[in-house]
This record gives sequence, C-alpha cells and structure tokens, in this order.
Amino acid sequence: MDQLQKALKPLYETGDLLGFSVCNEQGAIIHNESFLSDEYAWKATLPFVSVTNKLVRAKRDVLRLTVELDKYILIYGQLELGHALFTLSKDCDLDSVAELLS
Repeated sequence: MDQLQKALKPLYETGDLLGFSVCNEQGAIIHNESFLSDEYAWKATLPFVSVTNKLVRAKRDVLRLTVELDKYILIYGQLELGHALFTLSKDCDLDSVAELLS
C-alpha cells in the first residue's frame, strides 16, 4: 500500500485525486482514503466489479472503467491488492491521470 500511496502523491499534490479506496473480492476494505464510509466504498465499487466481470466473461480485456459525473470522475481498476476506485477532480488531466494509474 505504501508504494501505491507514493505513486499517487503527485495527484494529491495537484488536487487531481480527491480520494480512493481498495477492496478485496469479498468487499472487505483494504484501504480507504475516500470520503465514503467503508460500507459505501464497497457499495460504490461493486457495480464496477460486476460490469468488469461481465466484460471479461465476454472475452473482453478491461484495463479500467471511467465514469465522468457532473463534479467528479471515477476510475475503477483492478490492482494486485484488489479492486480500486479513484475519485478525481472533474478538471483533472484525465489522460495523464490514467497513465499514472496504469
């Protein structure tokens, strides 16, 4: 987890990253720096897990899923640690952030 936090530090410093959480397959929170409670961090991640699993069963490779909301951008990705959901500022440089997260 320390390596992940170190890699994300530049995003926090620019204000692009507002928070993130990492959950395991069973929904247990491994790490939560989001503004959501542990329970809701998993509930927010679960739809991404479901969609990704469906795409994988359909023989699609999924690198990450990105959802742009009116005020935030959510990026879901799978890490060795588990399922990660990143909350980003709407005005972030999405290409740079996506590259750093991959």
